[in-house]
Amino acid sequence: MERDQVGGGVDSRMSPQEAKSVSLRRTMVAITAVAALSGCTIDPSMTGGGPGGGRRAASTSGSGDVLAESAFEPVRLRVHPLTHVDTSVADTCVLVLHYELRDQFTDPVKGLGALRVQARPQRVRQGEPEAVDATSWDIADLTEPRTNSQRFDPATRTYRVALTAPTWIRDWATTPDPQRALIVRATLTTARGDGTRRVLSDEFVLER
Repeated sequence: MERDQVGGGVDSRMSPQEAKSVSLRRTMVAITAVAALSGCTIDPSMTGGGPGGGRRAASTSGSGDVLAESAFEPVRLRVHPLTHVDTSVADTCVLVLHYELRDQFTDPVKGLGALRVQARPQRVRQGEPEAVDATSWDIADLTEPRTNSQRFDPATRTYRVALTAPTWIRDWATTPDPQRALIVRATLTTARGDGTRRVLSDEFVLER
């Protein structure tokens, strides 16, 4: 017995619901075949893809993002040996500080924060009173991303901060006194992703 077919190959004896289902399946097969030939992909949400035929849920951000960011935040500061006193220009003296930041994996990183630098002469003998000569600088613009990036030296992976130094540091740099060194201390107060602060500090003994 021959079948009467209507609608491009749908059995006329099917119920309207069955005929509609067959037509829909054939249409989707045709769309998939065309997409495959043209190198395209189909968004599962267009075909009710996913378990239960529902749409894919949109991803959301939350506390996981904060944890991911904090994994690479600076946890250590080191005053780098590149730190030096520059007296090459007449009647001027510049303390050139180099410091580096590292994350928990010991990799060099950048970090925003307020920087305080202190310099003092080293005591020659144990028990010697603290030196009267001591100088400190506060550098607040390292909290601003653009300025912070400009102070970062990609060649050495350190921050370079040039500080105008007082006369006593110039005298230290130009007057021979091998027994007395210069101690440079840097302290960075960083802003963390969770809103708290972390204080990182290190000092370096600078010798001529």
